Amino acid sequence: MFFQGRKGQVTVFIIIGIIIVFTFAGVLFLTQSKVKDDLSTSADPIIADISQEFSPIQSYTENCLTQTGKRGLRILGDQGGYIHPSIVAEFSPTQQTDAQGLDLGSTQIPYWHYNSKPNGANEFSFTSHKPSMTVNGENPEMSIESQLARFVNEELATCLQGYQPFIEQGFIISSDEHHETEVTIGESSVNLWLKKNVDASLGDAEDSMDQFFVKLPVKLPRYYRIAQNITDIEAEYNFIERQALELIGIYSGTNPDQLPPVEDETFQLFSTVSWAEAEVKEEVKDLLVSNVPLLRYLGSDNFYRYEYQPTAASVIDYSQLHQKNYDNSILPLEGAEGLDISFDYFGWEPYFDATDKGGSIQPTTVSINYHFLQYAVQHYHTSYDISYPVLVTVTDPSAFNGEGYTFTFALEANIRNSKIVDPERILPQPVAALQQSMVCDQDKRNTQEIRTIVIDSSTKEPIDAVQIGFSIPDQDNCVLGITNIDGLFEEQYPSVLGGIGSYMKEGYLTNFYPIDTYQYQDSPGIIGYAVSARPEPVIELHPYKEVNISVQKKTLQKCIGDTCYGQGIFSGGEEVFGYVPEQRETRHSWRFVNAAQLLTEDETAVITLQRKEDTTPGIYGDDYTTAVTVTGDGKLSARLVPGRYAVTGLVTSEAPITIPKEERCTDGLLGQCYDLAAITLDQSLTGQLSWEDEQYYLDITPEQLYGSEEIVLYVLTHELQNVPERTNRRVIEDLQVAGELGRLSQELRGSLNPVFR
Repeated sequence: MFFQGRKGQVTVFIIIGIIIVFTFAGVLFLTQSKVKDDLSTSADPIIADISQEFSPIQSYTENCLTQTGKRGLRILGDQGGYIHPSIVAEFSPTQQTDAQGLDLGSTQIPYWHYNSKPNGANEFSFTSHKPSMTVNGENPEMSIESQLARFVNEELATCLQGYQPFIEQGFIISSDEHHETEVTIGESSVNLWLKKNVDASLGDAEDSMDQFFVKLPVKLPRYYRIAQNITDIEAEYNFIERQALELIGIYSGTNPDQLPPVEDETFQLFSTVSWAEAEVKEEVKDLLVSNVPLLRYLGSDNFYRYEYQPTAASVIDYSQLHQKNYDNSILPLEGAEGLDISFDYFGWEPYFDATDKGGSIQPTTVSINYHFLQYAVQHYHTSYDISYPVLVTVTDPSAFNGEGYTFTFALEANIRNSKIVDPERILPQPVAALQQSMVCDQDKRNTQEIRTIVIDSSTKEPIDAVQIGFSIPDQDNCVLGITNIDGLFEEQYPSVLGGIGSYMKEGYLTNFYPIDTYQYQDSPGIIGYAVSARPEPVIELHPYKEVNISVQKKTLQKCIGDTCYGQGIFSGGEEVFGYVPEQRETRHSWRFVNAAQLLTEDETAVITLQRKEDTTPGIYGDDYTTAVTVTGDGKLSARLVPGRYAVTGLVTSEAPITIPKEERCTDGLLGQCYDLAAITLDQSLTGQLSWEDEQYYLDITPEQLYGSEEIVLYVLTHELQNVPERTNRRVIEDLQVAGELGRLSQELRGSLNPVFR
């Protein structure tokens, strides 16, 4: 009886165990057959298994979900976190700083920090259009999560096309027009959870799907935090405004070729110096265009520190001053490893106002006359009121599995009365610096008369009203006078070794001439150099010339063996670059075709010309840089002077280019095959010039420039887009050619000379 009782107990336990096992299995099956009710960033949903014949429909839906989500993310990234920024902000393409964001035509970027009051008002109110990241933020409807979810809901149907590709294959598919997308943003991915009923059948087989899930590999919270850090630093420390004020301080002075000073005084009976406010505004814009990109994020991958080298002893050394300005543009921020962060100002119309009299900025004269004593002070005071936008771009090259991603936002800089606008803090008034002239005083000019004639380098005619300056490095600067109607200036100079004469006139590049006036203590002399068709030495000034710039391309064509791929142009030029793709035997080469083509509508060229020296040795001109941006067959007017130029250029294409998926196999007994995933570039570098070394400089002579109405610049480009998008035709190694264009533009320098028309 005891044994029988024990046996009965064991049987009962076995039955209970079987029930528990089947119950657990059932729960597990049900759990795996539906998406978890709560989706979080730490737990992904589990999607029901789909039979093999219907899995392509599931993949197709998930691919559309991925592509639509990526498109929405890129729009958000380009527009400061907004799909439709016009809902939250007002924009103006002509008055960027009286609006609430930056209008770039195709894109609109709300300011993350700006003054909401009108520019002419005496009050300021700083606010932000920075969106919240999640639906739990301050404005859930306009959070990035909510915007992306709405975008996917609205645009997904366009991609799905009613599953027409499958219907054409014999599938019977019915799906709800209504669907719901939930977006959650995690640290390493943006997760999209689509709820949509899809019923499919093929023959006797049928299946249903109601939920889909994808993860987009983009670290959006990281870019958002970086952008927020930059915004907070700007709001707290005004680093953008500080850079602008420092530039004004460096490039201002009482010389008409400089910016008008905030505060300064000179001891002169009268002043011939004045500035046109409109021209000052353009000079400030040029400074910002050149210097805003020098702002750098210390902890970013594209951070670098350039060290300025001392200039030659015969010219004024500004290297330390430039180095100080450069180093002051470094933001001491970290945490952006693997990211590129850039700051840009592309010449958008700023708000600009300065102390003026009918558009003219000039000093105030304070005079004292007592018997034979005459005394005067020229007081310079300029109140700079400036507002301008700055575009900040955070780039992650590794996002989307190497496709890359950019997050862009805008900030507004505000300066009033030459000071940073800060409603909570009153800055001290600037202290006027008195610059007393000692060496340049009239009683220190102890040479005999020195004669100078200044002429136009284009016409060879004399130039009147040229301001003659004289400087002693690290000691003093002075204005001696102006040339007469014959371009003549005769005057006594201070007797010094290592002096520098300067020759300035509006519309001309400032010229410098090293001179030791000490040699003229006992006898008169002439300053100048020999010029053809002139009987005596003269000083030439180069007038600025407005000339049209167009850009054409000379291409590299890809060849595989003896087959070359071009666009109706004879193939078979000189091979300049080649390789044998890994695990392949056929050589792939790039050949130079010395034939000019127009840029396509998708291509944009950005060319920078930096004047390094005069075409005549021993003549020193002021620094001068110009940049042009040309799209397609367009032309752009630019202002140039003769000289030797370092030239850099980039051509980018907006036409997407794809490297198809490819299988590679290794040889040998242990040979293996593997897939190289397809790569699609939405924007690519197609051309480059790199003539930054002296041996590659571009010489523009007076005869060439002043006799031309147009200059055609040639950029070396590749034609990967003309290679068939097929496996083993376009290969991953082809992307190397973009990195070789700069070097090849040097090797092919002689074939890329511009044409002057």
